[in-house]
Amino acid sequence: MAHDMGEIVYYVVTKLGAAVGLIFLWLLYKLFSERRRFHGLPGPPHHWLYGHLPVLKEVKAKLPADVHINLVHAMLARKYDLGPIYYLDLWPSFDPQVIVLDPALAAQTTQLKNLPKHPMYKFMEYTVGTQSIITTHGEQHRFWRKVFDAGFSSSHLASLTPMVVSRVNVFIEKLETQVKTGDVFPLLPLTKSLTLDVIGRVTMAADFNTQRQSNEIVDAFLTMPKYIPPFGFDPIKLLSPTRIWNARHYQIKLNTLIGQVVDQRFRERREGRVGSNEKSLVHLALDTYENMQESKDEFVVMDSDFKKNAVDNIRAFFFAGHATTAASLCYLYYVLDRHPEVLSRLRKEHEEFLGSDPGDVGTRIHTDPNILKRMTYTTAVIKESLRLFVGAGTIRNGIKGFNLVDPKTNKHYPTYVGGPFPIMVRAFPIHRNPANFHDPDVFDPERFLGARAAEMTKDAYRPFEKGSRDCPGQELSMMEMRVTLALTIRKFNFKSVYPENAPEVMGDPAYNVMFSSAGPAGSLPVRVSLVGS
Repeated sequence: MAHDMGEIVYYVVTKLGAAVGLIFLWLLYKLFSERRRFHGLPGPPHHWLYGHLPVLKEVKAKLPADVHINLVHAMLARKYDLGPIYYLDLWPSFDPQVIVLDPALAAQTTQLKNLPKHPMYKFMEYTVGTQSIITTHGEQHRFWRKVFDAGFSSSHLASLTPMVVSRVNVFIEKLETQVKTGDVFPLLPLTKSLTLDVIGRVTMAADFNTQRQSNEIVDAFLTMPKYIPPFGFDPIKLLSPTRIWNARHYQIKLNTLIGQVVDQRFRERREGRVGSNEKSLVHLALDTYENMQESKDEFVVMDSDFKKNAVDNIRAFFFAGHATTAASLCYLYYVLDRHPEVLSRLRKEHEEFLGSDPGDVGTRIHTDPNILKRMTYTTAVIKESLRLFVGAGTIRNGIKGFNLVDPKTNKHYPTYVGGPFPIMVRAFPIHRNPANFHDPDVFDPERFLGARAAEMTKDAYRPFEKGSRDCPGQELSMMEMRVTLALTIRKFNFKSVYPENAPEVMGDPAYNVMFSSAGPAGSLPVRVSLVGS
């Protein structure tokens, strides 16, 4: 018996040893296969064993721990004088990364070839669902993009201006409360509540009134990003039962709550309670659904597949439509505080176009919503703020046999070596590349005026990305920022109040950090006062 047991133990140990040996050999093979992929490719110094992990660690060690990866990429490019493209070998901690710094190569990736989105976008499914225009490809993406484009037309956005003005007036009430206290407070939560109120109306024809009260849909959206899978190698968080359960819980909750909104709007249409000019995204989806039916009287319950597509797309627009605009508003107030000469000129333009009484601005905008587009300096200020701090971009998947080609040198850069490379076209490293913009860290709205604007490098400015998968809501975002500035900039002074020892990146304590999207460090602590006080 003991002899038999010994044989069993020997057999098990032998098999386990063989399995461990095979795993070790596979890891060794994988390691050197990954390292060979980067032979002869441009990038920072490459270690034969560790790849680019040491240089990444070195650069990150000199930056704040919460800094956005876009800034890390920009700092690597500067430290090692990299460009127009560079490759990072980060196995096994991360997937490889190919960082595009040149506008022409970026255009080849997203506009000319329009490479497919990288599988990394599956991480986005936790927040925006599996069937949204962010996560889908091909015909499905084109179909839904066409459905929703009408919701962002110039004429429709002009009709939304009074709604945006009313939401900004609530934002002003909140700022007036802060003026009375005189306290330092984080501005980002206030701008987020404002943009959530706007996007709630645009997507779901709903008044969430987030600036004054909590809302179940909004609360679920803001909580969900805490539980998405981690980027990079973090098995403890990835396999955490708590994270997995919460991620699933909030996905189901969002689908249920937004599904209820879709059902309610569906009933309202059948009861004849929706105007013919209603172009919120939920109604554009339902317009499409009704047009697909042979007879409107034949259906009383929505097709489940169509409803899933509608819900996921509403999730996508709701998520993408509030976070970036909220952060961009913060950065506008931040740069204007740091550049009083720009603020003074901006206020003069507002007085010229909107009158000497800031209290009349809302009425002026109601009367002529397009007046804000004619304020060229205001637009230049917004564009330059976006250039400096935007966190947008895309990640595309390389294709076998397809190379990016530098038109200046005719040098070819592969997108596929032993497998597809993730091609990262991120606005921040491109905007902060001195080859694309002179003095790239300097806030200079004049770049976007007159001859200088005409001479700007083609495709270098891409805050909303470019090509068929650019941001469909970019004009809504610009309109929100114009209206908010018009109603607030002559009433309030915004003073950023970072601690004296606050870390800085590229000269800014309000450097990009990452949560659900890029935003200012510390949520931009400010103190607000009334103009003239």
